[in-house]
Amino acid sequence: ADAPAMQGASTVTGGTGTVAWTSSGGAIAGTSTAFGKEIRVGDIIDINGASAGIVITSVTADDTATGTPLSGTISDISATTWGKRARSTFSQPQAEMAGTVATTADSKAVTGTGTVFSAQFCVNDLIIVGGESRKVTAISSDTEITVKEKFIGVNSTASYERKWE
Repeated sequence: ADAPAMQGASTVTGGTGTVAWTSSGGAIAGTSTAFGKEIRVGDIIDINGASAGIVITSVTADDTATGTPLSGTISDISATTWGKRARSTFSQPQAEMAGTVATTADSKAVTGTGTVFSAQFCVNDLIIVGGESRKVTAISSDTEITVKEKFIGVNSTASYERKWE
């Protein structure tokens, strides 16, 4: 599987061709696109008319991909222009992480709602929640991560960020 992309600044570079978004299933259909060369799992794209960025969760062909909105629900969008956000070398800020997380004091578990951990994290990345930075040791699913050290604080529907060393 591809490693998650290193996202950062909100600069968007234009993608080849046009894309259409189907809300049910998160399907992204391209026309004259080159997804295999232009995007990978974990990248964030912006589609003209969408209310939020979309995290790429799979790329199966040059004209077929799937994704999850960073926040909320994005209605179906007909063929239109799109672009990929620029990458950072060191971190992915809260605004570019899908969903919210919860932690419990004295626990190593991070539970997500609307998250796509398998697309946005790798083992050994750092997750920062409520000011606490913890190293990721396991990614069980898109909504479950285990960290090396227990959290001190309790966090509910919290935003989070990703950093790496």
